Amino acid sequence: MTIDNRLAKLLEFLCMNPGLTHSRMSLLNSLEWQCINRSSRHSAVFELRKVLKKYSENEASYIITVPKRGYRFDGEVKSKNCGAKARS
Repeated sequence: MTIDNRLAKLLEFLCMNPGLTHSRMSLLNSLEWQCINRSSRHSAVFELRKVLKKYSENEASYIITVPKRGYRFDGEVKSKNCGAKARS
């Protein structure tokens, strides 16, 4: 799966804070998207939902809109060790 940097940053932020609701303003501040307007932000969330749904086993988008509050990542986040060995 390949996604652009904007969507990757959004996904990373949401995955670092699963289950927490983030206001639209906190997303803007955390992702340094101050110059992005409301429709572009909504578009980024829409695009990310579409990608996640396409690659999920059960067609879930994992991003929940909490009315009048913001967005929440509602999926299980697992850390995957890429086989790196610790140096001694």
